[in-house]
Amino acid sequence: AIEPYPFYGCRMLESINIPDRVTSIGNSAFYNCYGFKGSLTLSENITTINNNTFRGCYGFKGNLVIPNSVTSIGTYAFYNCYGFNGSLLLSENLTSIDASAFSCDNSYTMKFTGSLTIPNKVTSIGNYAFNNCSNLRNIISLANIPPSLGSYCFSNIPNDATVEVPCSGLQSYMSSSW
Repeated sequence: AIEPYPFYGCRMLESINIPDRVTSIGNSAFYNCYGFKGSLTLSENITTINNNTFRGCYGFKGNLVIPNSVTSIGTYAFYNCYGFNGSLLLSENLTSIDASAFSCDNSYTMKFTGSLTIPNKVTSIGNYAFNNCSNLRNIISLANIPPSLGSYCFSNIPNDATVEVPCSGLQSYMSSSW
């Protein structure tokens, strides 16, 4: 386990590779670390990405892969982590994405590219969860029952971004906040 706050404000890290023997990361473990030049690799055994875990960490490059062991992503978990320039790949077992999990304030934008697939087990997406993810072009929700959406969870993504939902759930999505 990585306890809460051990690397808070660290400026000397270039990349993070969390080994598979780590099963949990405490709140704010890497909060406000910056100067990264490489990637972020998460343990295949983490089940929760807690509140503020990587908040304010910027400079990471490439894709962000949330391992299939992860079932929830906490509030502000990746807030203001601008710099990622690849895909955001979410865990197939994810059930909740809390408020502002992948958002940036209005001074920055998340550079995740291409499509975002919301796994079929997700039941809730918090307020501002993907705010300012300005390069997302397609949102695919795999659940037949639409996840509940918080306020502004997809605000400031491109106006021409498309949303895809299962045909069998289309009526449910049309009568929801989607």
